[in-house]
Amino acid sequence: MKILPPGLSGPLRPVVDLERMLLECDAMEEDVTDCRFTGSILTGFAMEKVELHRCRLEGCRLEGCSFSQMDFVDVEFIGCDFSGASMNQCLFLRCRFSDCKGIGTDFTRSQFRHVTVERCPLRYTNWGEGHFKAVRSSECDLSEGVWLQCVPDSLEWEHCQLGGCNLCRTPLKGMDLTTNAVEGLMVTGEELRGAIVTPYQAAELARLLGVVIKEE
Repeated sequence: MKILPPGLSGPLRPVVDLERMLLECDAMEEDVTDCRFTGSILTGFAMEKVELHRCRLEGCRLEGCSFSQMDFVDVEFIGCDFSGASMNQCLFLRCRFSDCKGIGTDFTRSQFRHVTVERCPLRYTNWGEGHFKAVRSSECDLSEGVWLQCVPDSLEWEHCQLGGCNLCRTPLKGMDLTTNAVEGLMVTGEELRGAIVTPYQAAELARLLGVVIKEE
């Protein structure tokens, strides 16, 4: 699967105060463009519908913030913490999340297109009703997450923790789960049709569906 990287080839303007920049651009009805934010701290901040284009956020803390219906286009998040944040109904286009923390983040009804997620602890995160196209997560802790009614057009998990995830009504046909931990998945059974698993995983998933495996 080919994933387009964030388009950040040009110089980025260093900005210290992310909150002030967001408020100013919102007041002027402008997009936030070509900026690099380092170490910004926002707690409980709320903003809607502002767009970030060609930006990099490094070491920023966005805990408990609300960024509903925002567009993030060609954006990198590096070492950021958005635990408890609400980022629902957002668009993430050509974005990269690297070494970020997002415990209990709300991404419901968001769209992810050409996105990579690397080495991120994202437990208890809600991805429900999300649309995923050309998205890859690698070495991430996604356990106890909610993936209800998602549309995984092209979604890959590699070496991820998926234990305890609720995947009801999210089709996994053609998805390779062999490198991931899948203990305790919440599924009805239909979601697993066509998924690629190891023999050990098949036995584990069968137990989840109430199948009794008799040892010879």
